[in-house]
Amino acid sequence: MKFKTKIILSYLVLFGLSAGTLLTVFFSYGIKGEQRYLLGWFEAETAHVLNSLDSFFFERISDLSLLATDAAITAANADRESITKRLTEYRDRYKAYEGLTLYDAHRTVLADTNNLDIGRTAVLPASYQRALAGTSQLIEFTYSEAQGRVILTIFEPVRDERGQPRQVLAARIPIERVYDLVREFHMGWIPVKVRLELISSEGRILYSSFDKKSIYSMAQDVDTIQSIVAELKEGRSKIRVLDKPDRITVVAANKGYREYGGNISVIRAVAFKDSLLAEIQKRTMVMLVMFAVMLVLSTWLIWQLARGLGRPLDDLAKRTKALGRGDFTAMAGIPVRNDEFGVLTDNFKMMADDLRRSLAEVNLKSLTLEQEVEERRRIEVSLEGERRRFFAILNNLPGFVCLVGPDHLIKFSNQYLKNLLGGQGQETCHELFFNRSQPCRTCAAAGVLQNLKAETWEWAGPDGLIFQVYAYPFMDNDGSPLTLKLGIDITERKRAEEALRQREEELGFSEEKYRTLFNAESDSVFLIEQGTGEIIDVNRTISQMYGYSPEELIGRPNTVISAEPDKTVEYNQNPVNHVPLRYHLKKDGNVFPVEITANTLTLRGRKVVIAAVRDITDRLRGERLIEASLKEKEVLLKEIHHRVKNNLLVIAGLLDMQCEYSPDPQIRNILRETKGRVRSMALIHERLYSSPNLAYVDFKEYIGSLTSTLFTSYGIRPGKIALKTEIANISIGIDLAIPCGLVLNELISNCLKHAFPGDRKGEIRVSLCPRGQDGMDLIVADNGVGMPREMNLRKISSLGWELVTGLVSHQLGGEVEIKRDGGTEVIIKINRIR
Repeated sequence: MKFKTKIILSYLVLFGLSAGTLLTVFFSYGIKGEQRYLLGWFEAETAHVLNSLDSFFFERISDLSLLATDAAITAANADRESITKRLTEYRDRYKAYEGLTLYDAHRTVLADTNNLDIGRTAVLPASYQRALAGTSQLIEFTYSEAQGRVILTIFEPVRDERGQPRQVLAARIPIERVYDLVREFHMGWIPVKVRLELISSEGRILYSSFDKKSIYSMAQDVDTIQSIVAELKEGRSKIRVLDKPDRITVVAANKGYREYGGNISVIRAVAFKDSLLAEIQKRTMVMLVMFAVMLVLSTWLIWQLARGLGRPLDDLAKRTKALGRGDFTAMAGIPVRNDEFGVLTDNFKMMADDLRRSLAEVNLKSLTLEQEVEERRRIEVSLEGERRRFFAILNNLPGFVCLVGPDHLIKFSNQYLKNLLGGQGQETCHELFFNRSQPCRTCAAAGVLQNLKAETWEWAGPDGLIFQVYAYPFMDNDGSPLTLKLGIDITERKRAEEALRQREEELGFSEEKYRTLFNAESDSVFLIEQGTGEIIDVNRTISQMYGYSPEELIGRPNTVISAEPDKTVEYNQNPVNHVPLRYHLKKDGNVFPVEITANTLTLRGRKVVIAAVRDITDRLRGERLIEASLKEKEVLLKEIHHRVKNNLLVIAGLLDMQCEYSPDPQIRNILRETKGRVRSMALIHERLYSSPNLAYVDFKEYIGSLTSTLFTSYGIRPGKIALKTEIANISIGIDLAIPCGLVLNELISNCLKHAFPGDRKGEIRVSLCPRGQDGMDLIVADNGVGMPREMNLRKISSLGWELVTGLVSHQLGGEVEIKRDGGTEVIIKINRIR
């Protein structure tokens, strides 16, 4: 599309919009239609606010209904902390709430998010009782004089598992949340002054757009408002419009009047017709003036743009854009013109040529300058880094460095010297180092500048420090001569030299003391080189033990005194601290047993073994005599156990013979039980006789032999009663083995006699397990008929039971426990094994 065509079309569109705007203003905002527009606007805006209030209250009540069914609140065992935590989560989730409180049926506070007094009885309105009855969700407005604001309270019943209300949940909402919904009245682009009020059902002003001080005061026309509200509640409409000669008033009732018990507020909006008419007339005049100005300006613009502007301007704009992108050939090929376009084109061509040449020169100079700047910056960074590194080295040296001029002034000092002596930077060397007002007469540093030769001396610094000072000739940057002083701390070296000197003086005394103790040892002491076995030194005791003099052994290998040279060579390679038995040779060839105690150490760079050798001939002779005596006593003790066992078996045989000649069955049973007790003791002595350890009995084997003997003695046929044993490997002394055997004999005998009458089959379980360090549990259990529940164990007069309880309590130091579930289980808790 050509440029000229665009201009014409733009003019037509602009003129049409202007005419349309003017017509719209006249027809829509004319004097005659202002009342119709105002009424429609009032009804639309009031409906919008009512819908917002309805949605707000519906959302809040839905939130509380959901919260009232929360398991954390309705649970019967919920505590105050868990309820408060849940209420706080809801308050933080829904920002509309200022606080949430849970009351019980007696108006007592159970939980509150704002930490009100828990347990207090609150004064609540009648809405609380209606909510507790569960009939509806009710809303109340309250005014706080201390805070100067109105609080909206919603009561929601909390029901139990049967659906009956038992608590009330109250939510406090500041009236400011409702302000944000009500005060959004607007008049489009016509600023009409509207007086807006939010009034409660009691006639109190909750919000006023023109008088903030009238909050919660009574409205002047309360009767009129309440009568209109009564009509609105009975009808279907929620909005009532009152058209008067000077004003238009809209009264709107929220649907809460019908659904929430009549406690929701009323909206009243008042607009004055005079202000509306004046505003519309002013806007109409402004629109007419703007239309006229717009028409004049558009006509003039079309006239100017239509004058010869078109394709040449478009072509020049296109080439100019190409020039802006860096295409310097874009200005070529433009036709020559004698008008303003020709002058403009020539100027653009010259500007493009100058710009191309200038850009090339700038690029060249810029490249050279960047290279020079980068090189200079790199050199400066390198020099600065070297300078910092040099000063860091000087300041971290473990000694002082300073430069002194011919006038004795200190030109430079490192951080070590500043920390050591302090100074303000203008001192002389004799003032700083020696606290003197005049230079030292024998100053070695002065000779350095005169002779140009290095000097060195020692200087005693503060705190007892000693420095080795080196002075060298030095040349300053301007060529002036200086003296470079370098001080190294040699305090530790001096102390070490003094300590070494004192150590050398003490070595003479230590050597003599060592030799005295070495020769006073009653055992023969050898100092032997590890590996080779060369004898380095011996004490004087070896003359009595081996018959050699010390001079005859020093320097010779230690195999010369050994009757086991192979073992001695092996010992030299891998020495141990203690060798209980070896055999050595005396000078006359006699062999004798020795015990060696040794230790390895480093002596003057050599690994040596210091060994103490003791003659154990007499000790071995005594040990052999003791072993022979022990063997003799062991044989005698075994013989005693064997004879005791035989005697007990003889007694058991006599009891068995007596049992055969006794006609009374009761006496035969007593004799048979006594025989069993005797055999249990005989088994103990039999185990001791055959055991390698005469002090303890292997109780596992003993229980196996005892149970086998009892089963045979009572004539238990195979398959009738099964025996299961769980016996730990425990060895006990004879003083406990005999009472344990008697107790076990009685318990197993009772199981065999009474647990399985007739042909009843069953199982007997014997268990022995350790308990702790010095205790064990002996358990005998059966799955037989069991003991009667009415039987009192303390009143049993049986000899066997008295024997069991007496042995357990007096000799075993334990206690008896009986269980009667599914048979009989007797648990003997023995508190000492040894």
